[in-house]
Amino acid sequence: MDFSTVMMFLCVAYILVYAGMILYDLFFSKEIVDASPRMEEEEIDISDEVLAFHPIEVSKEVSQMSAYSSPAADVAQMTGGIDFKGVKIALEDLAAKGEKSGFAEVMDCWRIHDQAA
Repeated sequence: MDFSTVMMFLCVAYILVYAGMILYDLFFSKEIVDASPRMEEEEIDISDEVLAFHPIEVSKEVSQMSAYSSPAADVAQMTGGIDFKGVKIALEDLAAKGEKSGFAEVMDCWRIHDQAA
């Protein structure tokens, strides 16, 4: 059987099934369906709660050792990664030394991390 023959058969079958469902709903189903169901609404009065409401001020103590408040936070911090200019050098080192390069060690660490996860 050809792929196009199977696909044509499936398309015709879908069309016939949906046409049959539409015809059944139009002519044979006597069940009346409400298109817009109505929800019963209940009115709630909250005026007493609004009058009894009193806002409370909440504050949080800020630590002096916070990294966000220190002037060193504006300076980029080295996190052990390779800067963008060093990527080319690291890749050339990987191509030259193979598994003995520093970049290969980093890749091995990530493989171990991925397997553990």
